[in-house]
Amino acid sequence: MWYYICIQLKDIKICNNLATLRNAKGYTQVELSKLTNLSQQYISNVERGVIVPSISKAIILADALGECYCNIFYKCETS
Repeated sequence: MWYYICIQLKDIKICNNLATLRNAKGYTQVELSKLTNLSQQYISNVERGVIVPSISKAIILADALGECYCNIFYKCETS
């Protein structure tokens, strides 16, 4: 069962609006880094879609911004 789920998930593209929400809250990447104990490089990579954070890190980022992680990370629509 888990193997099947992993195969299905590998083709899902995850998008985010982390940079938009971060900017709306008035935080720089460095400030968000200090609030979350995540590196500025990590935050930059997430914002650019280079990496998708684990659920726990997504929740840490969302909490720092006062949002639900589901409002930041979502499945991209395919065209």
